[in-house]
Amino acid sequence: MNSWLARAEDTARHLVDLRTRTYEGAEERGAREAVFRRAFALTTPVALRVLSALNRGILNGTGSVTVGGPERDGAGGLFGHWEITWPLLEQSIDRFSGAAMPPVRVAAIYPADFSHGHLAVLRAVEPRDPLLAWPFQVTTEVDAERQEAILWTIAEGEVHERVFRAGVNWRVLPQPEPPDSWGAGRTRPAT
Repeated sequence: MNSWLARAEDTARHLVDLRTRTYEGAEERGAREAVFRRAFALTTPVALRVLSALNRGILNGTGSVTVGGPERDGAGGLFGHWEITWPLLEQSIDRFSGAAMPPVRVAAIYPADFSHGHLAVLRAVEPRDPLLAWPFQVTTEVDAERQEAILWTIAEGEVHERVFRAGVNWRVLPQPEPPDSWGAGRTRPAT
């Protein structure tokens, strides 16, 4: 089944949560936080697989992957993330703000005023303020696997944002190795 169509289950469960002000059936905040923590733990192997593939495919193995959280966000909610950084990114500055470039981050958030958790793209200025968010309906390994398409979407968008914002632009990425096979009609460039 198409991975995007499979996420229809997440949307349906998300709508139930919104109607009932629960998170996967949990009513009290403490129980809902336990659901979020379990979702994060179940999704971590999938997120690490995505970031490891990104490291091999785009960063030529120069990246370093870390996991953070879930932890308190300072405003009554929970925040967890999976990140990747690499030397060229760490040496770059944001051409708009002059600040150091942050790692590529895939976030899982559960703000105090939300009824349930979300996977999110975060704003660079306020890292716990979601710019875009997807339902985080994970109670099993199968549910976690279904998140892979969203994890890839966030990771790819984050990499592109680093290329856009880096003072060195596209040079923030290591020069890729050419693919083993080129499409019909294309020739491999001379080295």
